[in-house]
Amino acid sequence: VRLRKTLAFLLIPLMFLGSCRTIAYHDVNSFVKTAELKAKALTLMDHATEEYATYTNQVDEVLILGEQLYAIQKARDLNHASIGQWKILMERNIATQKSILPSFFKEWKTKGKLSQTFVDEARPQVEAAFDEILKLEDSKLKKP
Repeated sequence: VRLRKTLAFLLIPLMFLGSCRTIAYHDVNSFVKTAELKAKALTLMDHATEEYATYTNQVDEVLILGEQLYAIQKARDLNHASIGQWKILMERNIATQKSILPSFFKEWKTKGKLSQTFVDEARPQVEAAFDEILKLEDSKLKKP
């Protein structure tokens, strides 16, 4: 009888812990806006073989939208995994001193034009970072 009471005492809190969420709920709006940002960023990257000055406003728009979406993700509860993926995409890496998306645009701005080879090497990295963010958001639980 004592053993049963002890087990019940231990199991009841575990049942409550097991029912707690450990990740944010799926956010359709975040998913759609991230997919739109991905399309804009990749399309813009395709123009990096042309003069940067022609695309200054579009670059600013993409970077601002990226920062806004990243800030929204940081404000969501239980969203550590998504924040980590956004950090890879948008923040400067301490070791390499580069961020994936902002560094690409900075390089374009600095050089005026980028080679097709450079664009072809950078584009899959940006695409993969967005794909990870989208895959993670899509795998989250839908709100009941």
